[in-house]
Amino acid sequence: TMDIQMSPPPPSSDASPPSPPSTSSAPPLLSLFAHDRLHSSPLLLLLYLPIGLPILIFRIFLGFHAFVVACLLRKANLLRGYVLRVMCGLCGIVVTSSGQPDPSTRVVVSNHVTHLDHLAIDLLHPCVLASVWNIPNLLRWCFGYVDLGAREGRQELVNQAKKFIQSSEPSLLAFPESALTSGKVGLLRFATWPFEVCPTVQPVSVRISRPLFDVESTVLGSAWWQDLFIFFALPATVIHITWLPLMKQEKEETVEQFALRVSKEVACDLSIVVTDYTSHDAVEAAKKHLAAKEAAANKKASTRAKLPPAKLDAAAMAIKQAHPTVAVVDIRRDLEMTHDPNQTIDRIKTGVLKASVVTNKKPAPSSSLSDPSEWRRLFGERKWAMIESNRARYLDRATRVHEAGDQ
Repeated sequence: TMDIQMSPPPPSSDASPPSPPSTSSAPPLLSLFAHDRLHSSPLLLLLYLPIGLPILIFRIFLGFHAFVVACLLRKANLLRGYVLRVMCGLCGIVVTSSGQPDPSTRVVVSNHVTHLDHLAIDLLHPCVLASVWNIPNLLRWCFGYVDLGAREGRQELVNQAKKFIQSSEPSLLAFPESALTSGKVGLLRFATWPFEVCPTVQPVSVRISRPLFDVESTVLGSAWWQDLFIFFALPATVIHITWLPLMKQEKEETVEQFALRVSKEVACDLSIVVTDYTSHDAVEAAKKHLAAKEAAANKKASTRAKLPPAKLDAAAMAIKQAHPTVAVVDIRRDLEMTHDPNQTIDRIKTGVLKASVVTNKKPAPSSSLSDPSEWRRLFGERKWAMIESNRARYLDRATRVHEAGDQ
């Protein structure tokens, strides 16, 4: 996408609602996405489970029939919209709207909060979405996509989209954010290609709510089938579509300024802010966040995996060879806590485990030796102290023999 000029658009003669806060006060990028799926009580969801499973199975079969109906009936057929709205309602997807779609609109732009935004808008106003996937034409037609050359480059997409809106009946739907967000904090920067296709667009805002359960429609890193599973399993999901007035590009207004003005209208209707983050920024931030989350989970899992005593002994001796200044009894004791040789080595390097002077002094017996665990602890400490002392004497003797041989 092209860089958006953040200068304000030229003044308009039409009255418009106040703009949301500027991008200078934009929230952190990751706050635009939901991270936790469940906000409702786990107990409430557990009680709903015996009811939810039969509903899920029923809706999966019903959803397949709805898909077949959508494929058989033409988009311009009024019966198609009514039938699909009833079937979607039975599947737990309730679509409501406010405002009216303009019959003359050729390009509809919307924020993007769920994988079913396209379906919800299409039920109210027939439209198609530009396909970015290399899929067979039959599947593309079934899902309501149209190939506009998006894989061949941005300019080819714009050129073919201009030809499409001049020759085809359904409107062209675009999600300029190019990524799913929660729709509760801010909008990503709008891509400019839909505004190059046509100087007049109809903005749409999409909201989602779940009356009985507070469950996010999508979370960072989730797959489409996981989100669809949640749609079918919960009692109902309300997708509310707000049709905003047509917006035209003004004279001497650049495409970037027009895109920014439209995004402000959508954000103002949603009571959120406009940000300067692009979909590319969102993808990179999501990759880093998920990679860090996975690394932390793997590290936590490896820490929980306790090593048997024999492996701890072998690890202690191996670490001792690499770090001879640290007492092996201290290394062994630290391994009992971490159960991770790498973490113990890091603690040595950072100075948590410090070098110690080897002596023949035996550990002082505890005053509570009646406890068997104290006996085991004392035995272990004396064993490792003896190993340390014998090792030190052996190395000292070997050093003297080596020096005598050199003389």
